Amino acid sequence: MSSMCLIIQVFVKLDTLKGLLDSLLTCRGIGNLNVLIWQDGYIGSRKEDEYAQKSREVRLFIENESIKYSSSFASLDFVSNDENLGTCATCRAAVDYASSRFEKLIFTEDDSIFATDAIEWFDAALSLPEFQSPQVWAVSGESIFFDARGNALPPGYSSLARDFVMEERLVNAFQKLKFVPSTCFATTSEKWKEFSVTRGQPLGDVDVCKRCEKEDKYCIFPIVPRVKDIGMLHPDGYSVLIHTAANVKSIKSTYLMSSDIPCPDGFGPFSLLPEHKNGDLWRRTVLLEGFGELPPWDSASRT
Repeated sequence: MSSMCLIIQVFVKLDTLKGLLDSLLTCRGIGNLNVLIWQDGYIGSRKEDEYAQKSREVRLFIENESIKYSSSFASLDFVSNDENLGTCATCRAAVDYASSRFEKLIFTEDDSIFATDAIEWFDAALSLPEFQSPQVWAVSGESIFFDARGNALPPGYSSLARDFVMEERLVNAFQKLKFVPSTCFATTSEKWKEFSVTRGQPLGDVDVCKRCEKEDKYCIFPIVPRVKDIGMLHPDGYSVLIHTAANVKSIKSTYLMSSDIPCPDGFGPFSLLPEHKNGDLWRRTVLLEGFGELPPWDSASRT
């Protein structure tokens, strides 16, 4: 594995940070991984008084538990903002800092869970011929598939999904889409220069996606998730702060990850998913229409 840094952006969510770090300890390849934890400041934030103590608790945890985690990684560093910069400006500051020191970069917010092969996936995907194209900016750990989006999963559905993945050999597949996820993405120091300024704007996560649509820029996504976002409805999360829990529309509920797929011989090599399979896979894994023969599909039903 070449020079790689995982940047973890944190603020006041101690519970999800612990979950993320614990999931990382189960990942293969972390002995060569450099980890940078970057905390946004609470001074000047929208709820400064409320966040002050929670921010200190996160900081103390990182400082007190760093020995426990650092022994598993190539290095572990901690940086904090003096004042609140917000999610996008903090993302840019942290990734800029890492990009001056490392070639391969993985950025994640503090409410992600990593599959056991997540680091291997990012490292392999950043070396794919498709990623070398000037039209590709980043690699995602999340997938648009295998997400019930807050709906109740039918009994046994995750097991059926797992069997389907194995039969169709989808665990090695990926696709290219015209957006970069805000929660977690990987890129290289050179490609980061192309969208770093945009990503650091007040609505930079949205602005990058607008540029992708306008400029035909892509992100590589695994078909089977290597990362899942569990923080959409966290009371201290950005989505709830901006919209309130009742008005958060994009609820993610990933029910299958690569860790759930038995694969004793490894996951590679990777292959691009044929475009004509997207609709079928969406119906099965998101609309939950089953894994048998599907009836004709009206494309307007893709919501």
